[in-house]
Amino acid sequence: LEARTANLKGGSVAVVMCPPLPPNGNCYVPEIGVTQAKLALAGYCTVRFNFRGVGASEGATYFRSPLRECEDVRDVARWLHASRKHHGLPPLESVWILGVSYGSAIGAAAAGLFDEFAGYVAVSYPASYLWYCCNLQGETYLNHARCAKPKLFLWGDVDVFAAGAHSAKDREAILTALGAASATRPAASSSSTA
Repeated sequence: LEARTANLKGGSVAVVMCPPLPPNGNCYVPEIGVTQAKLALAGYCTVRFNFRGVGASEGATYFRSPLRECEDVRDVARWLHASRKHHGLPPLESVWILGVSYGSAIGAAAAGLFDEFAGYVAVSYPASYLWYCCNLQGETYLNHARCAKPKLFLWGDVDVFAAGAHSAKDREAILTALGAASATRPAASSSSTA
């Protein structure tokens, strides 16, 4: 798998970053690169990667089962542990997953499937079109994501896919289904005087 690291030898907490839907979504999109840089500067050990069949990663992307892409996430975490051990560094305290769009669906499922992960952050989780990005296997991804691990879901105000794709009520239903607490930002209020 093609990967890029930042602060590999520093930090005791690692973040594995999963990119958006291939082939256009890859580890070089700004959402992943900028977030990696900010996390590394904050002291986290980070690694971003391309799923199989994307960029310089060998193999083929396989959308028919969540397991193959989830195994990619797990393999990156295992490589991260091995690399730190090889360099004589102390073991990581925890490994988290941060995914964007399709990568958030894969990351959430991987966190539920594998003990290597402490929890996950889902940016622009593609709930309303999960069926499309996961080849009609969306419910399988959701089932794995329903884990007791900590999770954070973020949807942006100008997200071209996820923000307008479902209402606040829909997002609340998604969070409830996945066992995540909701902390919605209150709407700005305006007042006028006559």
